[in-house]
Amino acid sequence: MSEAAVRQEMAYSDVVDRIDRLDRSIVSVGVLGVGFGYGIKALKVGRRAEGRREILMTGGVHGDEPAGVEAVLSFLEGPVEDYLDEFTVVPCVNPSGLELGRRANKAD
Repeated sequence: MSEAAVRQEMAYSDVVDRIDRLDRSIVSVGVLGVGFGYGIKALKVGRRAEGRREILMTGGVHGDEPAGVEAVLSFLEGPVEDYLDEFTVVPCVNPSGLELGRRANKAD
C-alpha cells in the first residue's frame, strides 16, 4: 500500500478493527493506557523463554506518519507464530495524532 493510500485511509478505528481480527491463540491484547479518550493497545506475541530478550516494537509515534502503523500491523498479520522471543507491540502510540493527521498529539 502506498504512503498516500495509507495517509488517506487510516483512522484509529481501522487500527483497532485490524487488532480485533488477530488470532488470539498467538496474540494477547491489552490496553497500555488512555490518551485523549483513545485506548492505546499493547499486544504480546510469542512466549517469553528463560534467557531470551523481550522486544518492543512501536508505530504511530508521529500521527502524520501512518506508514509505521501499517508496517507494525502488517508484521502482526504475518506468520508471527514463527517467533519464539516475546514481542510487545504498540501499533499506534499516538492515536489522537493519527486521527488528526498531525505529528503531535491532540494537546499540541
